[in-house]
Amino acid sequence: SYNTLRHEMVSRKSMKTFMVISQVLTLFVGTVVPIILGALIDTSSFAKASILVIVVCIIQIILSLFIKSEKPENSQFSLKKYFNKLKENTETFKKMKSLYFIDFIYGFGTIQSILLNVCIILQFGSNFTLGILTSVFSVLSMLSILLFNKFTKAGKRTWLYVLSFLIPTICVIWFAIQPSWISLVAYDIAIAVCGIWYKTTFEIYRNGILKEAGLYNEITEHQTMIELILCFARVISFGIMILISLFNNLTLFYILLCIS
Repeated sequence: SYNTLRHEMVSRKSMKTFMVISQVLTLFVGTVVPIILGALIDTSSFAKASILVIVVCIIQIILSLFIKSEKPENSQFSLKKYFNKLKENTETFKKMKSLYFIDFIYGFGTIQSILLNVCIILQFGSNFTLGILTSVFSVLSMLSILLFNKFTKAGKRTWLYVLSFLIPTICVIWFAIQPSWISLVAYDIAIAVCGIWYKTTFEIYRNGILKEAGLYNEITEHQTMIELILCFARVISFGIMILISLFNNLTLFYILLCIS
């Protein structure tokens, strides 16, 4: 619902600015909250921290009830009709399949942050330390996205995508060869700085092909497919993590982290 509403209310021309502001606000919260939660968990328990998170979620749900869609109330929803329209245009259908494949990889990779947190806790043995490091990584991500907004333009970001591939890859290889707290933190920094570029670009253009093909009325079906694929990929990745956790083997966690 959020992604459908976002693309209804924000024009494609303004989407970059909107996403940058949104990411900066999210990262600002991500700088403060981890320290608070980390300290709360270390001084009390996970249960009390969970209660705080649940309260915030309830407030979020209540606020969301006041947001209304601009789409007509009598509009129909049909994934079958949506795919039939896509198949009418071979080129668009080919592009959309590529987008959904990228979407699956993106969804599988969301486990990365969880695995990094697990590894940091195992390395440092403190939730407060995790909170501090998470806040530092959020600040780096915030600076990274501000630079992205100031110095890059659509159609001229090839060099950025090359960097966002090379830097994390080098850090992954370093971590795989020599797993330590130094290589782990370097890997996390690489993901914080480069991962936010990929995430922002994906969020900006996740419905670009749809608009180009003149299928904007099917935005709800499109966003539903994206979220279904994301969830399916997460089920697989987190399922693998659960299986690995049964062996209680840190090396297996490291391997999954490198793959993600």
